[in-house]
Amino acid sequence: MQDVSSIIAELQQDFPGIRYVRQVKTGKEATVHVLGANQGLLALKVYKQDIKFASRKDYFNQREILESRVGRAIHNNSRFGKKAMLSVWAYREYDALRKLAESGAAVPGVYKVADNYLLMEFIGHAGIPTPQLYTQKLSRDSAQNCFQQIAENIEMFWRAGYVHGDLSAYNILWDGERATIIDFPQVIKLSQTSSAPDRLLRDIENVDQYFGKYKLADYSESILELKNLVQEYYL
Repeated sequence: MQDVSSIIAELQQDFPGIRYVRQVKTGKEATVHVLGANQGLLALKVYKQDIKFASRKDYFNQREILESRVGRAIHNNSRFGKKAMLSVWAYREYDALRKLAESGAAVPGVYKVADNYLLMEFIGHAGIPTPQLYTQKLSRDSAQNCFQQIAENIEMFWRAGYVHGDLSAYNILWDGERATIIDFPQVIKLSQTSSAPDRLLRDIENVDQYFGKYKLADYSESILELKNLVQEYYL
């Protein structure tokens, strides 16, 4: 597994002058680092080799795994299977972010992907990452604005053929005016799995869990409209 210094060395060819700034986040599945480059700050997401995939297998569909050897390795949780799973996650997140950004969704732009890392747009100001929504207590007006943006993006994802699959206040960034949705390795593609409606409803419930306390205008109607998207799946 590559360390961050070897990844930066690999990136030098395509991003001259790229340099390490600092680590900004570590989680169960990845670490995120800020890199400096000629075009400004970038975010490097490095997936951890010891991700616990046992509880995540329901996110994967055999139509994504072209070689039966790969599918068996992932099922058996072998070393090769874990490496293959990391690659699936990285490339799937890159592909979804690229297509969603093209559709106008509020997601980070992406620049490069490899088997265990993703280079993307840094979301923040002056090297400070935009805070996650769960860390903030919003005014009612700010909550209304943020919720409206999230609802629009959930529908935009659906129209583009995707469900985030793990959406919550932990992977929504809010700078006071603009929401950005992050963390897509578990993204669900409508065309590849029958679990999309259930995942969409779970995303909506997670969003409702955060915003329900704010007593927003037309809130119940907006939540119902999002849930009604599921009906389109069966048409």
